[in-house]
Amino acid sequence: SYDSYMYHAYPASEVKPLTCRPGTFDLVKLPALTLIDTLDTLAIMRNFTEFARGVERLRDLHKSMQEVDDGSGKKTHIIGGGLFSTNQNVSLFETNIRVLGGLLSAHQLALAYLEDQVPMEQVRSKKGPVLIGPVIEVSNPCETKPTGAPTTTSSTTPGQDKEPCSPENKGEQEICSTFNTQSYTRGGSKVAQDCENKTASGSTLAYWIYDDFLLELAHDLGKRMVPAFQTRTGIPYGTINLVDGIPNGESQVASLAGAGTLSLEFELLSRLTGDASFGNEAKLASRALWMRRSKKDLLGKHINIERGGWTEHLSGIGSNSDSFYEYLVKHYILFPEDEDFWTMFMTSYYGVNKESRIGEWYTDVDMSAGSGGANRRVFESLMAFYPGMQVLLGELSPAARTLNGFFMVREAVGLLPERFNYGQWQVENRGAGIHPLRPELLESCYFLHKSTEGMSSARTNHSTTDGDSGWLWAADYALHTIHWHTWAECGYSTVSNVSPQTTGGVPGSQAKNQRPKAMNEMPSFFLSETLKYLFLAFDKDNILHQDDDRHWVFTTEAHPIHHADLKDNDPKVSETAKRRQRLYERLKNRSRGRRAQYPIESKSYVATTNEEKWAEKSLASDYVNQVFLTEKRIQDSRLARPSSVQNAQELLALDLVQPSFLPIEDGNENEIGTSKQDTSNVAHLSLAPAGLTVHTMAMVKGCPNVYSPSLSWINAMSGGATDYASVYVSSVNDEIPVDKRYGVGLLSASHALALLGSGLFLGEDFDAAACPVSNGEAKKDKATGTPQGTQRFDMGGTLGAFDVSVYAEGNGFWIKQVNTG
Repeated sequence: SYDSYMYHAYPASEVKPLTCRPGTFDLVKLPALTLIDTLDTLAIMRNFTEFARGVERLRDLHKSMQEVDDGSGKKTHIIGGGLFSTNQNVSLFETNIRVLGGLLSAHQLALAYLEDQVPMEQVRSKKGPVLIGPVIEVSNPCETKPTGAPTTTSSTTPGQDKEPCSPENKGEQEICSTFNTQSYTRGGSKVAQDCENKTASGSTLAYWIYDDFLLELAHDLGKRMVPAFQTRTGIPYGTINLVDGIPNGESQVASLAGAGTLSLEFELLSRLTGDASFGNEAKLASRALWMRRSKKDLLGKHINIERGGWTEHLSGIGSNSDSFYEYLVKHYILFPEDEDFWTMFMTSYYGVNKESRIGEWYTDVDMSAGSGGANRRVFESLMAFYPGMQVLLGELSPAARTLNGFFMVREAVGLLPERFNYGQWQVENRGAGIHPLRPELLESCYFLHKSTEGMSSARTNHSTTDGDSGWLWAADYALHTIHWHTWAECGYSTVSNVSPQTTGGVPGSQAKNQRPKAMNEMPSFFLSETLKYLFLAFDKDNILHQDDDRHWVFTTEAHPIHHADLKDNDPKVSETAKRRQRLYERLKNRSRGRRAQYPIESKSYVATTNEEKWAEKSLASDYVNQVFLTEKRIQDSRLARPSSVQNAQELLALDLVQPSFLPIEDGNENEIGTSKQDTSNVAHLSLAPAGLTVHTMAMVKGCPNVYSPSLSWINAMSGGATDYASVYVSSVNDEIPVDKRYGVGLLSASHALALLGSGLFLGEDFDAAACPVSNGEAKKDKATGTPQGTQRFDMGGTLGAFDVSVYAEGNGFWIKQVNTG
């Protein structure tokens, strides 16, 4: 797919997979869109040579668009020219996630992994042009080959030094003309220190060195996008012209996702450049949207950016909404200094779980009426991101239950349609059968796989190996299905009529006259997201998975980025960072279980927020007051939450396990634990007895996250509460589905809390939120050879009896099967 784009379409936006011609993406008519969106995929796949070539191609294209011929054969520099000096109206949302996010991610990946990886001779020819085709091996007797350097980069013909760009229309012709006539130079790349010895050809070996060029492009693009935020609410316009600013007559209506999916990229840009204004603009947009939620903590799908009133009151997690929720929690994870993003996420997540969720599925509701009004029981493919987001919260069982339900749709029709009516169990009408190669289902599949690998189910009928999970099987099936149904001469194509007849069943079993209809489109996100998540699912030793120095977070376009401190470029930014750190430390104490008094010392917090940007109709005082009231609700909800013992008793009432499994003695304070333990969540997060709604507001930030010993314990004993289930019973209510024939009873994170959090399996009390990292083991009993505090549990049935003990630090457990049933 990448080769097809580079040979047949670059520097157009996309390639047409059926005709091998350049294509355009109407929302972002920018040159080199697919290359920019795919740079990080090249790095993650360790194709470092092509990554370096891609950066140099962008450099040459950028330079060619900065100069014009003055008529005498000389080049004249254009002020404000460059790669993004195109007089085009572009979507703020799409440009942010595909282009700005792609540049920032590639910048951080280059700094992290590209040092001394690619010899310069593999990037440019001696005459200057960027090379294309397979890598020419360069032998150097003075050092070994760089780790991870690939031997080939393409299946294309060796020696080809020109990439044909064949235009299909006038707009494409202009782009192709610019590219095909540009002259290549070495411009910009630094040269590494020469090795004192020579290569076999007699020349010195110098490595390509990254020089922050992608950050320069990102900074230029960010400055061109900022005018979109100049509104009375701080909520930005949905469209921006990269030369002239806000287009004449531009709509004053923006979507929740479009205006609220900007903070990751813009805040990172601020931190890398030292200009806090970028992050402040995007954070205000998120805050302004949240301030306008309904009394049921729901947000609409479209809003007037000047008046601040909702123009579409439909609320849900699908189209026009999805990534708003994703960016609230990911912003907090990436930039924990902005503590208020966790508060905003808590209320939004609570509203969705309480009002929009029906069993394992989600529906669109009126933001004022909530679950009490009409609902639309349609599963949109964009909703499939949600279980992956829940993994970040530690809510593995609810995530697995929902994703298993979504995979039921995939199994029914082969590929996810855009919309599927799960009430009638059929593809919606009016073009809903399109499958545009979307990544969301595989995104969640990847996250569930990584968080549960090694805990494979004994009760599902697929086979796994050590370290695998059933989700890997699901990803493998998807890989073959995509290839069978969407392969085209120049990549993979969107298909338009997904149905049980055209794409359902085993690939290859469909009648010839029932094959899906191919469309001449291959979105750039297919290379940026879909293929990336599939690759990462199978690549255990990927550079991201082995990186202990950085905590990478995926943007909504699957661009991995990591935390960066504010660049200390000016005193004001530095002082703001210090104030934020003081606030962060104070709030962090609260997450460790210390009681907070309300209201919080507002003077310091207001001073901090006042240094950020606010708007005429989005005031700092209103926002701070809402945050205070929300945090009070959260604290009250935690104190009112049922204790671990109550949850355990509810679990017993479900009759899913033997009563001897939970020998709880009411009133035993040593086992029940303190009120501090009752308001801390050993399983990281707990919701209702069925793993979903009632106590969402009581969620506690804690760690370890997905590797909590309680989650490991409950999975070891339940046989796969978080695994992909090829035999699955879905539910549209809160009852736990139990199929007696297969014994599939999906337990929840709340049950894990009940079993471990009650103190039942603990040798001594410990503070779960303190995040211990020691590698200590449980002390052994000299007489029995088992850890002290070991208890024996008879599971009944075929499981038999087990000796179990949990390490006092809470960082693992010891388990031994004594006998089988």
